[in-house]
Amino acid sequence: MTTVQILSWASVATNIVLYSTGIPRCREFREQKTTGNVSPFPFVATILNCIFWLAYGMLQNDALIWEVNIIGLTMQTIYLLCFVFYCEHKASVLRMLFFCACFSGGILYYIFFVSISRPYVAATWLGFLCNGLTIIMFASPLSTLPEVIRTKSSASMPGFLTMATFICAIAWTAYGYVVEDLFLIVPNGVGCVLGAFQCILFCVYPMRGLRQIDVKPSNA
Repeated sequence: MTTVQILSWASVATNIVLYSTGIPRCREFREQKTTGNVSPFPFVATILNCIFWLAYGMLQNDALIWEVNIIGLTMQTIYLLCFVFYCEHKASVLRMLFFCACFSGGILYYIFFVSISRPYVAATWLGFLCNGLTIIMFASPLSTLPEVIRTKSSASMPGFLTMATFICAIAWTAYGYVVEDLFLIVPNGVGCVLGAFQCILFCVYPMRGLRQIDVKPSNA
């Protein structure tokens, strides 16, 4: 088995583990009948990331990339539907989803229109976009950073997701290096740094007691 094959299997495995981290979250939502203070941003960011990497893999004819992201898109969509079902502020979440759908639809229409005559240009622009979205996805758990600092607890951060993201970034950085694809190396290299920073936060601000979803008292 070649180095590329080993790293490709490692990348697939770590991605599946990464995508599976939404299962415990959805179980919490179902048990407590609320999403509490959990942000939908990581779910939305991951879905957008999967959509554009799927398109990039198709343009580059890289089966590994588009197959992995089909799995991710399916799983993350299920998680997001679960979030919407249990969240208290459905209107704001649906507005976010509508904006993201318009954004992704418009970009994909333009990219594939360009790819008809200039496939290399389309792949390059899509690669830059995927880079930006991947970095946003890796940074999305830090959306609760102010609360972590305020409460001196990392309970609002997804611990398993952070570790899985860190390991996944390492695997994809190595794969990108072997296949010589800068569009894989750069964002996942940044993901390694962000993942390490988030792991440090868990050490500095450990979770207090049992992991719970914070629920704000009702005014009723």
